[in-house]
Amino acid sequence: MPAMPEKPATTPIPVQLSESEFTEFILPHLTMPKRGPRCKLGYHRVFNLILWVLYTGMPWTCWPVPKDTHGKAAIHGFVWTPTSAA
Repeated sequence: MPAMPEKPATTPIPVQLSESEFTEFILPHLTMPKRGPRCKLGYHRVFNLILWVLYTGMPWTCWPVPKDTHGKAAIHGFVWTPTSAA
């Protein structure tokens, strides 16, 4: 009987990073904006949402955009319409 390999040659793609991992590995490589609106969700949460969309292959128009306290999209410049989800 052939021997089974112990571990796969590749590692799985991370779908979510903890806040400490994001701060240690990703944040130092990002350029922070000097003008414009501040990120209300936090860069860690936006990064994890982007990873999730890329991993699942979901179209950007179907992206689950979080709402702020007033019920509007919490990401600046994003306007969702029913026709964009089609």
